[in-house]
Amino acid sequence: MAQVITLSYLLTRALKRHAAKIAVVEGERSKTYAQLDARSSSLASALREMGCEPGDRVAILMDNCSEFIETELAVVRSGFVKVPINNRLPASDVERILVNCEARVVVCDAAYAHLMQSIRGNLHALKEVICVGIAGNFLEYEGVIAKTAPTQAESPVVDADPELNCLLRYSGGTTGQPKGIVHTSGALAAVTMSVLREYGLTSDTRFLNVAHLSHGQNFVWPALAVAGARMVMLKKFDPVAVLQAVESERITRLHLVPTMAALVLDDPGFDSYDLSSLQNFLYASAPMPVERIKQLRQKLHCNISQTYTLSESPVITTVLCAQDHETGRPDFNLERLASCGREALDVRVRIVDDEGKDVPVGEVGELAILSPGNMKEYWRNPELTQRALRDGWVMTADLGRRDEDGYIYLVDRKDDKIITGALNVYPREVEEVLHAHPAVREAAVGGVPDEKWGEAIVAFVVLKAGESVSAEDLGSFCETRMAGYKKPKRIVFLDELPKTPIGKISRRELVAPYWAGKSRRVN
Repeated sequence: MAQVITLSYLLTRALKRHAAKIAVVEGERSKTYAQLDARSSSLASALREMGCEPGDRVAILMDNCSEFIETELAVVRSGFVKVPINNRLPASDVERILVNCEARVVVCDAAYAHLMQSIRGNLHALKEVICVGIAGNFLEYEGVIAKTAPTQAESPVVDADPELNCLLRYSGGTTGQPKGIVHTSGALAAVTMSVLREYGLTSDTRFLNVAHLSHGQNFVWPALAVAGARMVMLKKFDPVAVLQAVESERITRLHLVPTMAALVLDDPGFDSYDLSSLQNFLYASAPMPVERIKQLRQKLHCNISQTYTLSESPVITTVLCAQDHETGRPDFNLERLASCGREALDVRVRIVDDEGKDVPVGEVGELAILSPGNMKEYWRNPELTQRALRDGWVMTADLGRRDEDGYIYLVDRKDDKIITGALNVYPREVEEVLHAHPAVREAAVGGVPDEKWGEAIVAFVVLKAGESVSAEDLGSFCETRMAGYKKPKRIVFLDELPKTPIGKISRRELVAPYWAGKSRRVN
């Protein structure tokens, strides 16, 4: 079989090549590439001494920190399977994930030691818990590192089989219970190279990591351990902390999900920070309202781009590039700001009907993706795998359309489509209108049971600080901008909208109380 570049090889080569450079900054702490190399090698040796073998699952449950990165390096470079767990998941989900993946070792920090102590008895495959900090009767992380000196640490396996399982990531749960998504080392290497190619990361890049490392690492690997960039980490998201870090650390690249971007843009002190170092801003993980994109364009004097992706096919599926956001260009097209761009170079996207046939340009269908980064399978769930993978294509359950120039417009999730009076309404199109009102900070739309219409459209709205508008006036605003059947029948004002563990607004949680005890139609 021809040799294929693996993620473990890319990471090991980069750690050696950039040894003297600072790799990670977190507050007052920093570590060089050489330190990451030595410490992750020591941890890898310790994991092998604990009985871990290639293919075994090692789970990581921490806030953002350099130890998270070290653990991932140790796991990936040794042929183990990393299971990064979102730190916002409830205890019940954490336990279910650890049972489901049969984790052999869990590496956590002190904040999660009590949780691990309470569920350890239910984790029958577990050999050890390693804790960053001293807590309970777990192995202490620094002690484990020190036990195997770097000179004694065996070199990690850098030429692992590209078909070997490398990542078992559990979904964010926007469609229900999280499910395990399996990726191979070869697939993640392809993803890494795709990011480098599309976004031009270099050794001068200063990348602010805001997203939790359980789902943001697909940009971390290219920036940190391949390009030789510097990564500045925030333990948790806070808009003021983001602005302060961009100014003090001279950040050149910033990635945020739309809900985070809105909080940063709306911060009262935004204009007082020096953000001139920013060269690239990327938004991803959920659609950004066009009004917010305009605001980004006005406030950030740097390249702005968008990527559409999903856990089953990370990390770049389509790109709305910087040129598409430049309002001063003669060929600027305002409508395209509502799109998620066109396919990345090594990706194919089809838009198909329920029978798997391509729909005509302009018509709505389900997005299907063919990419070298596609998932291998859903963990121990052949039925779900068979439904999601068709001849190598990932069926996304995302609805969209394509225009004549190849730009793809996400319409909504299949499960979120509202059928009111036998007519289809996609929540996002109503939300776009609501976001155009100057008093609205966030909006989400869902369908609730209605005897007359089958489903009635309800809008859940959060107003900007200091702003006010009545439900009647907001309804009138909508009425002049959309077809009558799309206008919300009810508007509910809230202080905050519920979010999933990865920061997306959860429409499912908003409408769930209305459907309690009732059967919802299946789209």
